[in-house]
Amino acid sequence: VAAGVTARAVAGSWPGAADEVEPADVVVAGHVLYNVGDIQPFARALDARALRRTVTELTESHPLEWMNDLWLRFHGLERPSGPTANDAVSVLRDLGFDVRRDARAGDGVGAGGGFARREDAIRVVRKRLCLPADRDPEIADALGNRLRQLDDLWNVGPAHRTIVTLWWDRA
Repeated sequence: VAAGVTARAVAGSWPGAADEVEPADVVVAGHVLYNVGDIQPFARALDARALRRTVTELTESHPLEWMNDLWLRFHGLERPSGPTANDAVSVLRDLGFDVRRDARAGDGVGAGGGFARREDAIRVVRKRLCLPADRDPEIADALGNRLRQLDDLWNVGPAHRTIVTLWWDRA
């Protein structure tokens, strides 16, 4: 309100709830493209609600790509290095959007900010790797400097990520 902007929450998933959302000059989708099952209807619904511009933000590579070496170490599984932001650009351009791309350095701290206890950060990785709790010391060793304390919170993952902003103007 201080900036002269009002917001309204709409319950539902996108693009299913798109018809309940009023058009806006700029439509923004932050850090969700890697979770979209079918990018075509998702992007088209964003574009349909944008009067001037659509903006989306994502990490340069999949947010869990940093765990690929752990999957190989603990399970002998080679995980894919994609998808990437460049893959998103290709798909969006194939859909006819004149996508622009900008990248910036970002820190590796997730939106949650971290964990009060070191063992909670390790537990998250353990669950993602589908391992039992008795492997925690081995997981902590394998994480190395990817398990770190920032301020008073424990964080796990890369210390730095590249954040990519994609945007296109409404035709």
